[in-house]
Amino acid sequence: VKTSGIFSRDKRPKPFKRVLNNVSGIVYPGNLMAIMGASGAGKTTLMNVLAHKNEGSVAVDGEVRVNGMP
Repeated sequence: VKTSGIFSRDKRPKPFKRVLNNVSGIVYPGNLMAIMGASGAGKTTLMNVLAHKNEGSVAVDGEVRVNGMP
């Protein structure tokens, strides 16, 4: 998984609220990765963006690639 410059905004409240800001990273095959942070830090939002689970509720700018594919 490779991410580059992910910005995510919640579409529901007006005006848009940025919930992820310039997140990037690479996870290589066979490696274990942990995502840690305080409550409300955006861990679940990041996982949902990576899994394309909230396409209807957030606007995502940036690129998420798995095995080189978007």
